[in-house]
Amino acid sequence: MKTLKNGTRVYVPMEQTYGTVMNSFTAASGEQGYELSFSDGDEGSYLAREIRVTTPIDQELNEALDDLASTGMLYHRGAHAPDWWDVLKKHARESEIILESATMGSSANNEWYAFRDRAAAVSHIRSMFDRQAFVDNYTYLDEAAEFYRTDELEATETDDGEIVYTIPKGVKPASIGEMIACESRF
Repeated sequence: MKTLKNGTRVYVPMEQTYGTVMNSFTAASGEQGYELSFSDGDEGSYLAREIRVTTPIDQELNEALDDLASTGMLYHRGAHAPDWWDVLKKHARESEIILESATMGSSANNEWYAFRDRAAAVSHIRSMFDRQAFVDNYTYLDEAAEFYRTDELEATETDDGEIVYTIPKGVKPASIGEMIACESRF
């Protein structure tokens, strides 16, 4: 491995993270080494054999994953999928990442979502989705910390007129994709 320039993005397999070269050094063993900085502010020293130089797709994936890790979600509205969509699509199969979209042709109102995991998706939906069609069709249950299709829940009215929902056996949480489609403009 040739000496890497400062600013080069590298992957550290044993740490399962990406870093940026700050400085290079020669170890006592004569091997080339690098001081790396990471997006969380940490730093570390690694021998050249412990890292690998990233390809442009790795860099795009790293940036998208960094954004996703810090915010819990990515969102884009537009006629075409954002750059991060295809990058994350390749990675989503082997992770908890959820990718969903609500699209109709090349409409400027197409929506593209990436969530770090289901908990991040539910949190976003709970705080942001408020269209009447969504409110009419989905119910969030605190005890399960999940959304369910309202028509699949058992509703009971209390003596003081409050409706209490319970989850019948076998009923699963609502699909993230179906909830996004219900909230979308389409």
